[in-house]
Amino acid sequence: MEDLHQRLVTALVQEEKKAERLAGAVRLGFLCLLTVIAGLNLGAVSTVASAMNFSVLAFGYTYSLAVVVILRRHGYHPTIKYVTSLMDVGSVFLLLGLYASIEIPSVALKNYVFLILFPIIALTAFRFDRTLTLVAGGAAVVMYCGLLLSLLLSGSVTLVNAGYDRELFSADVTLIGQTTKIVILTLFVVLVAYQARYTRRVITALVQHELTSRQAKESLDWEMGLASQVQSQLLPHDLPKIPGLACAGAVRQGRAVGGDYYDALEVQDGTLLVVVADVSGKGAPAALIMSEVRAAVHLLAEEFQGLEAFVERLNNLIFRSTDRKTFVTFLAVHIMPHRGEVQYVCAGHVPPMVASSDGVRRLPRGTMPLGVMPTLPEVPTRSMPFRTGDILVCCTDGILEHTDAVGDQFGEDRLAAYLGHHASEDAQTLLDGIFRHVSEFGNGKELEDDATIAVMASVPRG
Repeated sequence: MEDLHQRLVTALVQEEKKAERLAGAVRLGFLCLLTVIAGLNLGAVSTVASAMNFSVLAFGYTYSLAVVVILRRHGYHPTIKYVTSLMDVGSVFLLLGLYASIEIPSVALKNYVFLILFPIIALTAFRFDRTLTLVAGGAAVVMYCGLLLSLLLSGSVTLVNAGYDRELFSADVTLIGQTTKIVILTLFVVLVAYQARYTRRVITALVQHELTSRQAKESLDWEMGLASQVQSQLLPHDLPKIPGLACAGAVRQGRAVGGDYYDALEVQDGTLLVVVADVSGKGAPAALIMSEVRAAVHLLAEEFQGLEAFVERLNNLIFRSTDRKTFVTFLAVHIMPHRGEVQYVCAGHVPPMVASSDGVRRLPRGTMPLGVMPTLPEVPTRSMPFRTGDILVCCTDGILEHTDAVGDQFGEDRLAAYLGHHASEDAQTLLDGIFRHVSEFGNGKELEDDATIAVMASVPRG
């Protein structure tokens, strides 16, 4: 939480930096505009007034450029916005104070330069700081009241009780006119302060949302990285060497790393147990459950007494160690090359396919996934011959559900067709070819889910 708060503060400071650069650019642009206006009025005002105008403009250019240099050399500091805003307001009153020294002092209270205060105060809203607006705007109100009071006390002007026409069209200063100016300026300051506060709240909410989303993405990336690491460490690196069998297997991780798992274990002399599983869910939880499944598979394989007992005990272990929302689709294949036979149990998993000289067979589905109930309603162990030249292919739904550009899935039909045309290849070549074919089908699109393939080929013994 503290990290999120610190990142929020940092993000807001970055926004203030951008606002200060914007304010600096607007300030210089405004000074250029005032310079043009002052130049056009050279013939309309006295030489003294023109000298005052250009002197204050020179002062404005000097400190504006100084701010630019400070920002580039020393970086941004929050106090800069107060300094620049107060300097902007002070420049206006410097010029009005100079006007008070000419022939008609009341010019200082009626000059159009007073209007420059409004864009200056409005500019503070871009710093998203209500306090800044109140400080700069409050200084403007106080300075104007101070200018009026000093002129009254010095006797330079006299405040008369008359209407707006006298305020506008004579050298006199009226109570109604000056009160109206002060009230309008004060209300404008309050309005801009509210706007600055509201804008800051919106910016804070947006930045907080962005940071929260970024933090969630970082957490998800970390979780996926952990899941990927767990998965890669638990998958077999070397498959058993069984006479009469050639094996190959691989897991290709998708965008959402899941709980795909395959393994091959020698359970009896010359026989091989191949398992392929897919844990429900994604990320680290699925990967951790997959690690439990692997540990249970290795433990039960040491006391292997047939597929039915093996799957029943594994289901009971998964049911007791997971919640009811978690299940595992599971395929267990017991290959006995010396007998030319394969037995398998398919628990809610994608059923395997067998490619032989007679074509491609899709084997029947079996019982429900593991972990749903404490005992399985039935565990049908199916048997089939596995002669030399036969190839058994097991996969997860990440292969079959991979989509192309229009959303069509790869599906069982395409996998069966590919096996029918490449059944003569060795196990590793066939494995690589299936992955390549799936990738070409999806035009190279990243896998949405993990995709696992295990290939077992019956080869001549010797």
